[in-house]
Amino acid sequence: MQKNNHKKGALLVVEDNKADQKLLKEAFLTLGISNDIIIANSGEEALKYLKGDDIVPILILCDVNMPGMNGLDLRKEIFKDEELRKKSIPFVFMSSDESEETIELAFEYAVQGYFKKANDFNSAVKLLSLIIEYWKTSKLPNAKFDLLKESKKKQKA
Repeated sequence: MQKNNHKKGALLVVEDNKADQKLLKEAFLTLGISNDIIIANSGEEALKYLKGDDIVPILILCDVNMPGMNGLDLRKEIFKDEELRKKSIPFVFMSSDESEETIELAFEYAVQGYFKKANDFNSAVKLLSLIIEYWKTSKLPNAKFDLLKESKKKQKA
């Protein structure tokens, strides 16, 4: 798992595809998001991170289809864990799986969004912009820190 040393306010991306990881990181940079980006390559890795004391992420972006613990299994584990559930970390799926069955399963565990994964850079920027704007204005029970800080460079523009 890749991470920086800040204590809170990170974005957790749960994605096993290296090309998609890179695409998302570049899209966040283009949007001027200065929060740390934590990459978990699997559901197991993400769950271990979430149960640690290191950082409380402010948003989880998760793929559905991953080897081992997939995104749905990860969401179920978070939902079952009272301590993790109380953190009220927004959980959003971004997946190429658009089946009704998968979407219904995702919402059984109170996900806050389910989006078709972007296939190119411009689509990724547009999708992340939409998600970010929503969560920047949403009220959360655990709002202990700024949600999705914009970099100083972006703020001056």
